Amino acid sequence: MRKPHLQSLATGLMMLMIGVASARAVERPEQFVLLSFDGSYDNSFWKTSLARAAEYGAHFTYFASGPYFLRTSEKNQYIHPEFGAGRSAIGFGSTPNAIIRRVGWVNRAYREGHEIGSHVNGHYQGGSKWTLEQWESEFKQFYGLFFGVFANNGITSGFGPDSTLESPFLFGSDEIIGYRAPFLETNPSMYQVMRDYRYRYDASQVTVRQDYWPEKRDGIWNFPLSRVTLAGTGRRTISMDYNIYFSHSNAQEDLANSDFYEKQTYETLKAYFENNYYGNRAPVHIGFHFESWNGGAYMRAFYRLTQEMCSMPEVKCVTYRDLVGFMDSTTASQIAQYRAGRFPKLVRPISPVAATASFDGKTVSFEIWDAELSAVISSDQNRVQAQVSGPDADRLRGQLEFTGQLENGVSTADHVDLQRMPKAVTSIFWDVSATKGPMEILKEQFQLIRDPAGNWSVRREENRALMGDLPEAHQR
Repeated sequence: MRKPHLQSLATGLMMLMIGVASARAVERPEQFVLLSFDGSYDNSFWKTSLARAAEYGAHFTYFASGPYFLRTSEKNQYIHPEFGAGRSAIGFGSTPNAIIRRVGWVNRAYREGHEIGSHVNGHYQGGSKWTLEQWESEFKQFYGLFFGVFANNGITSGFGPDSTLESPFLFGSDEIIGYRAPFLETNPSMYQVMRDYRYRYDASQVTVRQDYWPEKRDGIWNFPLSRVTLAGTGRRTISMDYNIYFSHSNAQEDLANSDFYEKQTYETLKAYFENNYYGNRAPVHIGFHFESWNGGAYMRAFYRLTQEMCSMPEVKCVTYRDLVGFMDSTTASQIAQYRAGRFPKLVRPISPVAATASFDGKTVSFEIWDAELSAVISSDQNRVQAQVSGPDADRLRGQLEFTGQLENGVSTADHVDLQRMPKAVTSIFWDVSATKGPMEILKEQFQLIRDPAGNWSVRREENRALMGDLPEAHQR
């Protein structure tokens, strides 16, 4: 018979071994892709999006806006919390016939497994300052406008078999469990109202981490959009069509570059998807609108990417409601392991991009996977070198053709000779770029600074365009 303390020790060791084994072994999760539309006004876009979803095996979330279910002649029924009756930055629902068709599309979407969420109403900026009473008014009016659509508009006939005067939709208010704030503007009062209405998730935040696994905040799942890097540049934006549009052309139509914008949007969002698909499988969040900005560039990229992503192994293009179900059924321990990537990952296929980088008038050719450019002051303080580093820098060994040197397996290109700089020069900005035709693959800017003692240092400068990476760029 074992002594009690030895038995306890054996039990403890066994539990520790079970815990270690559990920490090591977790099945690879499926890659969830969340594709959503804000506002959802245009009936032709409803038709196209549902047809494409059926073709690609995808399910979308539509964040509906209340005023789109109120005919223009009845607009004074809506009272904006700040600006009063009949005020909506996104307009109203047009005619009764247009509203009836919109109701029909919503019912079809629900019947085919898509989700309807809330985008509330007026879409003016300033929600981050609203009081609890103002948010309560906005949420309450959304339900009144949406579910009271026929009564509010005096519609008594002409609707399809899915609708009745008392119940225009195939679902009730309890089916709306998610929300995205206009302008992505939030505050504690808004979340208090969301809890009062028993919302289960919020899709209004932005995370700097593309590999972010959702967390609950005061009982509500946080499903954020992501900051992404525009393909071929160092510029950051948000994984939403309007923010990319803002970064491209300051939200002004530029039809001449429509094809380029489509290509860059596709490559930007594809890189976001692949980072997670071959990484820790964090959900991918992509938000769009029923709009044809820059000649339809963004919608073309959206549907191309949707077709490709949703056909890949282990990918589920689902609604936010579906993601809530998965998250609620998954333990905290499993989520922690997913977040840390503690599961067998797929091997990313090698698909190099040929690039040409110019340094001080000379050229170095190399291939890029997940690598970036940086600048380093040499130990003798006489030159600054550009070098390639990052997780895939070692893949570049033996595949480089360049004018320069190879130091410790890292590519170094031609240098700026600091010794020849006049003493009056105390600061130099140096652009290092890699291009493929008209497309920038990588671009960085560095500032070289000389102190009073004559020593140089290097500092990477942030490269942003038109503030397209900031939430306020969402303003239309």
